[in-house]
Order: sequence, then structure tokens, then C-alpha cells
Amino acid sequence: MKIGLFDPSLYDNKGTPSSNLGDLIIARSIENYFYEIFSPIEIIKISSHELPSKQSFKDLNDCEYVFIGGTNILSSNINSYNQWKVLRNKFNWLFSSTPISDVILFGVGWWQYQQKPTFNTKSFYKKALHNNFMHSVRDEYTLNKLKDIGIENVVNTSCPTTWELNSQQTNRVNGAANCLFTITDYMKDAKNDDLLLQTICDFFNERIYFFPQGNGDSEYIKSLDFFKKNKTKFTILNRTISEFEDCISNSNVDYIGTRLHAGINVLQLKKNALILAVDNRATEMAKDINLPVIDRRDFDSMRKWLKQEKIFKDIKIPTDNIKLWKEQFKK
Repeated sequence: MKIGLFDPSLYDNKGTPSSNLGDLIIARSIENYFYEIFSPIEIIKISSHELPSKQSFKDLNDCEYVFIGGTNILSSNINSYNQWKVLRNKFNWLFSSTPISDVILFGVGWWQYQQKPTFNTKSFYKKALHNNFMHSVRDEYTLNKLKDIGIENVVNTSCPTTWELNSQQTNRVNGAANCLFTITDYMKDAKNDDLLLQTICDFFNERIYFFPQGNGDSEYIKSLDFFKKNKTKFTILNRTISEFEDCISNSNVDYIGTRLHAGINVLQLKKNALILAVDNRATEMAKDINLPVIDRRDFDSMRKWLKQEKIFKDIKIPTDNIKLWKEQFKK
């Protein structure tokens, strides 16, 4: 069986990976579940960041199912912001049918908190998305945005990176001596990021590792005053998933940071993690599944977590919704 995937982890259709390694973490979980649900299969991957070629559209038309997987790819105004590149111009939705249809969402989210979707956006999504199969979204906010469009065949499954985390406790237990942390280059807040580095140094007295998940993260941390004055306290890891996971597994670390899927990856590896929310993604997932998330400015809660106070409930994954979404593909 062939299935198609609009893949945010591909920067282009030449196979170049996304500059955000969080997309690769999501894509790995998506691919694993495809093999669980459909095996044996062949996955035809098309970048969501680049307009597909005519041949790519033909390849997708030969697939039994076509999905778009993960990330915050939906938005309320596709004329001003649209990460899903399938329209040759912004009026394509009006003058002709979209070049793709019957696409199924898999763990997809909405880009930021926004107004109601525009008429153009409603028209595009109604033409592009499947009318019958159930769509999987990562949070209730995204579900409600789709319902505003009139798309009712949707279920909140949370992000597929979280599906194995059900009942996992998330308070800091047996705190590690070392810390692994992240910050986000496109959500700069020098004052609070400086305070984050200072807080980490106050609580961790051995090794402190920085993981640059995005390609601008290293440059950003080097611009922070606290880092400039305390360079010797920090070890900057290479920007690879393998080095990140090796550090988690072998360095006795706890994680703190603004990179959502870095934190989820740490939880997947059964280590302590505290995620600092910088946008709607972490905030909404925390509401839905008790993900260990606080606002990036909430240093009181951060210190409580570091002191091993119990501030979170166990993770609760919507297993019934996941089962419903998976089983619709059984024949």
C-alpha cells in the first residue's frame, strides 16, 4: 500500500531536513504509527514547505491515503500566512479546485491564537481536507477552529509524540545533578532568558548542557548577558537528535526549556522535563493532557518544580480518541 505524507520535517523536496529539529522528532513518531496502522506500506513524502512538482502531485494521486502530519500548519488567514505550500497563487482556491484533495490531518495544530478563519481559508481547507475520514488534531483549540470552518469530522488525539506517555508522572523526582536546557531564537525574551540561565545555575552544580534545536538558537544564547559572563558553566551540544538523545540517556540530566518537542522527547525517554510555554502549542496541550508546562515567566513555579514540589498531575492521553482515529483505516 502507498500512502502520501505532506512532511514538515522536510525543508524541501530534495530531502533537506527542516531547520527545526522538533519537526524531526514529530516525523519519527508519525512514521512509526504509519507502520503500526498500515504495514506493509510505502510512504511517499512531500515537503509541506515547498510547492510540489507536477510529478509529486501525480505520485500523491496514486496513494490510497494522503496525510499532513504534525506541527502548527493550519492558520486563520492563508493569504497572509500559510505553511502548507500547495497553492501556486493565493487565488487558486477561488478560480479552480485545489491541486490536492481528500487530505487527512494527523496530529496537526493551529498557528498561534488567531481570529476566526477567513472565507478564503474556509474554502481552501474544505476543498483540500477529506470530507469523510476523521481528522486528528493535537489540541482542543485546533479542533474548535476547524469546527468554526464547518469541518466536524475531527477528533483531538493530542500530538502523536505524546501517545506513549499516558499516566506518566511529571513532577521532578530524584532530581539530577546535571541540566539540559533550550531557548528559542524566534521567541526572544532576553530578560527572562537571562533569568532562566541564572536559575539553572543556582540549582544545578555540575554540568549544564544547551541544545540548539533551531538553527538560530546558538547565536541567540551567545548574545545573552548572563551567558557572556558565565561561558565556562555551559556546554553547547552539536545540533543533532542523536547527540541530544545521547545526552539525555547518558548524562543524568533534567530538562528545562522553551522547545516543546525537545521536552516531549525527554519525557519519551522517561526523564524529568519542564516545558516553558512561549506560544499556544505547549499551553493548549498542557490544558488537554496535563503536559508539564508553565509560562516562561513563571519562575515561582519553576523553582517549586526544581525543589521537587508536586505541582503537576499525571499525563492523561485521549486513548479512546486515538483508538477511534486509528481504527477507521481498518478494512
